[in-house]
Amino acid sequence: MPSISRNPWNAQACLCFLQCEDYQASEVRQQAAAPKSTLQIPTIYLHPTNGFRDRNSSRIQFEIHFSSYSMKIMKKQWFKTAFVLGAGLGLRLRPLTERCPKPLLEIGGRPIITYAMDHLLSAGVERFIVNTHHCPQAYLKKFPGCHWRGTPIEFRHEPVLLDTAGGLKNIEDLLSEDEAILCYNGDIITNLPLPNLMRLHKDRRPEATLALRSKGPLL
Repeated sequence: MPSISRNPWNAQACLCFLQCEDYQASEVRQQAAAPKSTLQIPTIYLHPTNGFRDRNSSRIQFEIHFSSYSMKIMKKQWFKTAFVLGAGLGLRLRPLTERCPKPLLEIGGRPIITYAMDHLLSAGVERFIVNTHHCPQAYLKKFPGCHWRGTPIEFRHEPVLLDTAGGLKNIEDLLSEDEAILCYNGDIITNLPLPNLMRLHKDRRPEATLALRSKGPLL
């Protein structure tokens, strides 16, 4: 929903009558508080108009000006967060994974997970969340500053392996500002066209969109 820069009444000023027994201030400012997640209410300024006073009552005529403001609805973000699965045991690659999580095994002199992160960065991701279980300290050694190419990484440890759905549930508290995220295996290298997947999901709004291979050898 786009932000609205003009006041919702589509009026810059209006006249009204206020009952007032003793008006001393030249300006009255009234602000209505609103939750950050809803909208910002404009400041209302009251100005006496030419000092007019009704002789038969205590009414004073004021001109009300609505200050310029922006009505903002805090909208959630699409695909700015990627949940990268890094908690697997890597049993099929033992003994290589006995002391190293599979996503941290190196190909071409760098961890496999960094290829996944680069792919996600090319799609516009601005934050990584990586779940850990097996040898979690290895991630902190590889990413001592908790970032990759300037993009922050938040690690969420799973003392008990939660699998894919459980891992997502475990990071639910980190997704309050997200409408949709990308969930990506940390131990694969692919050139899947992510923008097409993201556009399809945003257009159709399903609960989840899953990308599958349509060709290639059986694994």
